[in-house]
Amino acid sequence: MIYKCLGSWPLDCVARRLENTRYILGLTLIAVITVFNGLQYIDLFIEWGDWGFISENISVSFIYSIFVSKIYVFYSRRREIMEMVLEIDNYVRKTYKDGHQSNVQILQSCEDIARRIKIVFGWSALLTVIILHTWPIASMIFKKDPNLRMLGVPAYFPFSLNSTNNYAIAYVVEIVTASVMSLHTVNFDTFFISCILFAIGRLRILHNSINNIKKIAPSDLQMKFSKNETYQAELQKCIHQLLSEAIAEHQKIILFCQVIDSMLSWIMFIGFFIYSVMLCFVGMRIIMIGPSIKLLQLMEYLAIMMTQIFLYYWHGNELKLESLKIHDAAYNCDWYSFDRNSQQTIMFIMMRGQKPIYLTAGKFYYVTLETFLSLLGGSYSYFAVMQQLYDS
Repeated sequence: MIYKCLGSWPLDCVARRLENTRYILGLTLIAVITVFNGLQYIDLFIEWGDWGFISENISVSFIYSIFVSKIYVFYSRRREIMEMVLEIDNYVRKTYKDGHQSNVQILQSCEDIARRIKIVFGWSALLTVIILHTWPIASMIFKKDPNLRMLGVPAYFPFSLNSTNNYAIAYVVEIVTASVMSLHTVNFDTFFISCILFAIGRLRILHNSINNIKKIAPSDLQMKFSKNETYQAELQKCIHQLLSEAIAEHQKIILFCQVIDSMLSWIMFIGFFIYSVMLCFVGMRIIMIGPSIKLLQLMEYLAIMMTQIFLYYWHGNELKLESLKIHDAAYNCDWYSFDRNSQQTIMFIMMRGQKPIYLTAGKFYYVTLETFLSLLGGSYSYFAVMQQLYDS
């Protein structure tokens, strides 16, 4: 819904001219944010050497850069994203139509988690924008200095901010860019975390299907258990068919996760590096200047960003664990009572199930909790080095 409002997602039954206009307006907003991010780095370059200013503001510039990389992925891979949405919708409709209560409950659980994450992200983004852009006005009021001309996000502007009109323009630009960036970021992160949750849900449903295949097959035949030879032959055929469908479903899940990984991999790698540096700069800020209101703002902003990336790593770890359970499900499904063809199929599932499904960060790291902990450890190492340089 938010993407439709921002012109990033097509509307149904709309004239092509109107759709193209919406799309161009959406891209224009993105271009403004990208230019603004460039102005932030120009300001940092101008102030280079003032390490108090650098440590205070470089983190926000990095976060804008992460947004630019995310929005590039969204627009360059929009068709594939729309195909992913269609695949999710079709699978959910089919699952609800089949009426297996346990499968429906698994999907509902994933949907509830995604909904809660979106609510938390949305309110966090709103709180951040409010704090970031009301503080300059509050500072001018408390200090009784209308000529203070503070901005929530310092950036270089090719005009003087001493003029009230110029300051108002800069302030409005900042509020608009921050609001649009927050909306895009919340929806981007929520969408891809929801996709990971969807893959986890499909793996759980597949796990249950393989584990209970001896119960599902007679139910599909709609016949009572009998020692009749014809029935037993049909039962083995049904089991083999279900196992073949399980392999096809497993392959679809793997391909779905590969598409997610191809979109997120470099974003996760860039984020891994940037968040390590951000944590380091926050520590340096505390040492150099000490606690301040600006530092509290930065820490609040950083805490929200770290929560977002932690959820990626948490669910990436859950994806890995769920994918390994496919091997266990195949082993525990009473395969020894199956015919030779079905046993060979089970062996194939077990062999593939031993290889976990991973999301990666730039193809260098796996997106797991171990990697997230190494991010924190790396940040401390950078901080220790910079502290020694600062002391010397």
